[in-house]
Amino acid sequence: TNGTGKSASVLAFSFTGLICVDPNASLDSSLEANFSVLNSTSTGKFVNSTGTGQINILTNGTDAYLAVLGEIQLGKP
Repeated sequence: TNGTGKSASVLAFSFTGLICVDPNASLDSSLEANFSVLNSTSTGKFVNSTGTGQINILTNGTDAYLAVLGEIQLGKP
């Protein structure tokens, strides 16, 4: 929520990828995706931000693991 005199800044992303389910494991699944910063829909402090990369999320039904590789350059309005 916004406070008095404050407004939210939004960093928008686009994700494109697959959800993979391991047929040999009962609960294992992963998300492998490319991401891109959407500077046209980012607002506030992030309006001129750019970046791309890859994100991998693996879960075994109990724990989740995250790996990210890429670069994000935060812009100034």
